[in-house]
Amino acid sequence: MAARDMEQRRWERLVTWLHERGMHTDALKVERRPRQGKPLIICSDGGYGLFMRDACAPTETLFTKLSATQLVSLHLCRHRPPPDSESADPAFGPYISSLPRHFGFHPLLWLVEGDSPAKILLSHLPPALNKMLKEIEMRFSSDWATCQEYLKDPHCTESDYLWAWLNVNTRCMHYRVKPSRSHPDNLAMCPIMDFANHTPDGEHMEPKPTKEFPARADVSFVATNERASPGEELFFCYGPHANRTLFVEYGFAIPEAFGEVDVEDLLQEEFRRRGVLGKLMQDVLESEGYWGEWTLHLQPEPFVSFRLLTALRLLHSASLQYLDPPTISPMSILEWKETLLGTREHLSGEVERYCKNTLHDICRRVIKRSDDALNVLDQSELPCPPLFAETVKLLWEEERAVAEGILGSDI
Repeated sequence: MAARDMEQRRWERLVTWLHERGMHTDALKVERRPRQGKPLIICSDGGYGLFMRDACAPTETLFTKLSATQLVSLHLCRHRPPPDSESADPAFGPYISSLPRHFGFHPLLWLVEGDSPAKILLSHLPPALNKMLKEIEMRFSSDWATCQEYLKDPHCTESDYLWAWLNVNTRCMHYRVKPSRSHPDNLAMCPIMDFANHTPDGEHMEPKPTKEFPARADVSFVATNERASPGEELFFCYGPHANRTLFVEYGFAIPEAFGEVDVEDLLQEEFRRRGVLGKLMQDVLESEGYWGEWTLHLQPEPFVSFRLLTALRLLHSASLQYLDPPTISPMSILEWKETLLGTREHLSGEVERYCKNTLHDICRRVIKRSDDALNVLDQSELPCPPLFAETVKLLWEEERAVAEGILGSDI
């Protein structure tokens, strides 16, 4: 109960702090309900959304070589609240104190901190997730190495920076501060709004800046449905992501995700079986920009990505020209290249049948390994919270559902 009271006081200080800086908070209430996360609740009659009138900006502009993620993470790291206490940051202390204190549910923490009881789950993940986790670990490690050049406080550890980095990576939102729309520094931490939960069924809120550029525009959070009722929870849609992306980036998975499976590891085996020809086909796919990211999809109806179809077609159409060194016969892939240009829709009936057979074989292998993984998880007594294991099960269930959807379709 004491911890719950402390959390409530933090929220009250945060709302007061925001109100003093111009945010309309009269219609705002934060409640904890029996589910994971902190939902946002509109409590006034007839509320259409939540509105942030003024941006909370630092009083001083910093000119460094750090990216936005590195800079904000560094600031949070330096002002991380002590256990059971508040952040001493004079600029953003109430906000930093309201941020999540622990990320035991996030797979990056399992990977970086070896003493996590959930680390054992890393060996039970689908293959594509291990690759994605390695990529996010490289991003984190690179940012940590860069920030150490600026971090003079010996008391700030890698664990502190991981806490800060995960807060930024899981809670920042797009906010344009650069001329280019796609610049990676177009992000901001947004008090209160960053506690809205994700829904895959269409967001209830979306940010609307009062002007496109430059930065410092006011931001309204507009309800996208006709009316938000008092007591109704407000959601964002993080994007049409598969569970593997939600899990690696945010640390959760949901039953209603946009079903998608990456079968890169299985199709790469097919190319390796072709020996010299397989390596030459890999070179062709790499030069054309189609090597990897081969996915199966379940929504809106089962389909395979064009990248996967392109790789399958090359797999079953290319032939060797026995020269010194061997090379792919240009004539054997002439029609294949026409499918890339859009001047040909299909290859020969024989090639398309071979592609379908290989695709179905891959789907059956996905189903088999999903069933095997789920059986192991069901029968194992893992030394980690049950919720973590259930999340990993969702990942495998999604893979199986997508593969079954492809097999049951006309593809």
